[in-house]
Amino acid sequence: MEFVYVPSGEFAAGWAAPGFGRQTTRKIRLDGFWIAKNDVTVSQFFDYCAASGYKFDWDGRRPDWFWEADDRPMVAVTSEEARAYCKWAGGDLPTEAQWEKAARGTDGRLFPWGNDWQINSCWCSQDGGEKTEPAPIGSFPKGASPYGCLADPITAQIHVSRRIFVDPRITHPE
Repeated sequence: MEFVYVPSGEFAAGWAAPGFGRQTTRKIRLDGFWIAKNDVTVSQFFDYCAASGYKFDWDGRRPDWFWEADDRPMVAVTSEEARAYCKWAGGDLPTEAQWEKAARGTDGRLFPWGNDWQINSCWCSQDGGEKTEPAPIGSFPKGASPYGCLADPITAQIHVSRRIFVDPRITHPE
């Protein structure tokens, strides 16, 4: 697994997009941390289950695209399962602020790649085709954050770092 470093310092956390109603931002200062460049894959989570003996309900939570696409981001995990995976891998769940800084940088950008929508920077249905499954990990290098993270901020389910892991669907207290 490849990691990127997010240095210490302040960043603008929150939402401040023009024309989108309520907008709240706040300055948050964080210590530096390491975070994985890509999301945790189905294969990596499967390895955790095999090594730890965890009985994940692979059939009961199977998405429409099935689990055979093991280079795709892991989905359908609870916060408890994410914490257990993190502990097994030697890390911890990060705060919402750590995840946001890794994905957006320090300049308040709307997307990891900047403020303008770029259809070729993420997996989306804007091109008229229906996306029914997540893209393989690393499919959109143009969508990298300022720190080089390629985790899709919309569909990512678990994100891994040397000491930090995240399930971005869940807000973690500071």
